[in-house]
Amino acid sequence: THPQLANSITFLTGNIDSESDLERARVDAALGVFIFANKDLPTVEEEHQHDLRVIASVLTLKSFNNDLQLFVQILRPENYEFFAAMPDWNPGALADIHSPTDQVVCVTELLAALLAVSSAVPGASTLLTNLYSTHNLPDVAEERWLREYVSGMCNEAYTAELTPGFAEWPFNKLVIH
Repeated sequence: THPQLANSITFLTGNIDSESDLERARVDAALGVFIFANKDLPTVEEEHQHDLRVIASVLTLKSFNNDLQLFVQILRPENYEFFAAMPDWNPGALADIHSPTDQVVCVTELLAALLAVSSAVPGASTLLTNLYSTHNLPDVAEERWLREYVSGMCNEAYTAELTPGFAEWPFNKLVIH
């Protein structure tokens, strides 16, 4: 967890159809909610049914708090269209970090994109996966390359807003500044 968010994030489980669970989660005052997909479903039809339950959850959450920012995972790409049709869904512009936007990502599309990147750039999917996964591993490796790999796995990627003074800086200079 990012140090600035350590006391701001709460993980809860419950039933989205239970008003008492929504109240316990303080959805009425929450800034955002993550809805994670169950990636262990055996058939396409079960994935589609799961996505429909996720969509129903989004509608429930938005009816409880219209200003709630949602981060949603779905399993089937054909279900994107349901989000575009929602009246309270706010896709916004990704470039505007000051305006909360709802986000939906399709897990199967993400995995396919990682596979495509890996075929063009060997090791890219491992690098990307390590950057968005949190690891806290002891340094017990004996070989140098393995120590460096484990050390790199413990790094994380964050977004940061830069002042206009950094405009047009080359990336390689910006990252070491």
